[in-house]
Amino acid sequence: MKYKSLFLSIPLLCLVACSSNDDIEEVEKAPKRPIRVEVSEIPMIDSLADNTGVKRAPITTVSSLEEFYMNYYYEGDFSTSYLWTHEIQKPGGVWVWAPQIGTAAWPQGAGNNPVTFYAYAGADWGQQGEEGPCYLDEEDGKVKLDFSMDENPEKTKDLLVSKDVKSYSQDGTIHFTFRHACAAMQFTICKTAKLENVEVKVKEIKIHHLVNNAQYIFDDENPWDLSNEYSDYTIKAYTPEQSSGSIIVGPEPAVLVGDGTNDYVFAIPQTITPWSGTGPLSNTYAEIVCSIKKGDTQYAKEDPDNDGFGSVYIPFTVPQLKQGFVHHVKIIMGTALKKNDGTSIFK
Repeated sequence: MKYKSLFLSIPLLCLVACSSNDDIEEVEKAPKRPIRVEVSEIPMIDSLADNTGVKRAPITTVSSLEEFYMNYYYEGDFSTSYLWTHEIQKPGGVWVWAPQIGTAAWPQGAGNNPVTFYAYAGADWGQQGEEGPCYLDEEDGKVKLDFSMDENPEKTKDLLVSKDVKSYSQDGTIHFTFRHACAAMQFTICKTAKLENVEVKVKEIKIHHLVNNAQYIFDDENPWDLSNEYSDYTIKAYTPEQSSGSIIVGPEPAVLVGDGTNDYVFAIPQTITPWSGTGPLSNTYAEIVCSIKKGDTQYAKEDPDNDGFGSVYIPFTVPQLKQGFVHHVKIIMGTALKKNDGTSIFK
């Protein structure tokens, strides 16, 4: 069971205690101290980089990020610790609180004590009035964030996270350096020379049995706590040159671009246990919906309800989806393609 602290999604209120006597002496409110937000990023690392790991993938946050949520936490005057939440938006290129009620101000109750600020983008907030995904777990004192990945690759989103700890300074500026909490995959497809005289058309690729629900734990050496919930990703076969619902596969690798605009698919970081490639399907594997023909011979068993396309299978052999990395997944159409019982499609 997880015990959550009080989690408010309203603007910060300044509470002033007043006397119950008839002669109420006006209490002078403390002046608001301004607060500003600055944002930077650490781009993803490309898994094809050399050992220095300095090659960065073209997935950015600052240029494309339009909004995120900021939580702040401090020890107040009560025995309970509070985690407050605000949405931050960027109208006109300037980061401001949204909705902006008055002037964004430093937490009044914090005084000059350190305030821990958490920021995240990509996690669904839910319906208005509902509790958000980020909370303080009173059982272990850690700030956690519930995160689910949409099984539709066209809707997958990276989770961006950041943290800053500050006492009030003259300018009240919080610096968020966002890191990529998820892994990204870029898919390419080609066929081997042994299928040179075989026509190969691919309609979609399905990656089966990936964890799609987890908790991200701030300030933890191993931040992802995975659930036992799994999902299947279906990547439609598009390339910049072919977008008619299926593509003809050639010897040169072609990048699959999913929905026709974004050639990255995001996933929760996890260790993969691949299907062995023998026996019935199990664990994580790739299903390729395709047509493989040589003359009148169709090697992929046809599905009459799927425009004559059938399915072949291979193990999904990426050993680990790493946080902050882009993984290049190469689908090779060759003689190792299997039926769903682990036997070769060419036998």
